[in-house]
Amino acid sequence: MAEIIEGMSSLLRKMAAIPAKADKAIAPVLESIAQTIRNNAVTSIQAGASGAPYTRYSPKRSGRASAPGQPPHTDTGNLVSHIQVKTTSARSVEVGIIGNRAPYGKWLEYGTSNIAPRPWLRPAYKKAKPIIAAKIKDAGIKLKVEIKQS
Repeated sequence: MAEIIEGMSSLLRKMAAIPAKADKAIAPVLESIAQTIRNNAVTSIQAGASGAPYTRYSPKRSGRASAPGQPPHTDTGNLVSHIQVKTTSARSVEVGIIGNRAPYGKWLEYGTSNIAPRPWLRPAYKKAKPIIAAKIKDAGIKLKVEIKQS
């Protein structure tokens, strides 16, 4: 004997649509958070530096280097122009140097055997944490944040 539950097919259709609706609600929040982190990184790089003065050639220019532990100071603008936000899925965004356009961004962030770290992305994330928390709370989202070194 089969029982028929009225409205079951309608309920199943509505349940099947929930993940897509959730993704649609989450995506703009994640994009906004990622843009906040990117903006913080750009602002820190474009701020004045407190290190030693220098002169560079090709093209000839002078400036002031950043001190170890401080964000790198912009010289040509290449690093800043290649900090991007990339939406990889409805539930995932990346902030940083996407591709090989400014590979030295990683060397500045973490340092090398010859260069002390001049972090720019991790501090940008830390500065954005209160804003991130507020945006997540406002949207009613549970979020897992991962910082990956690649």
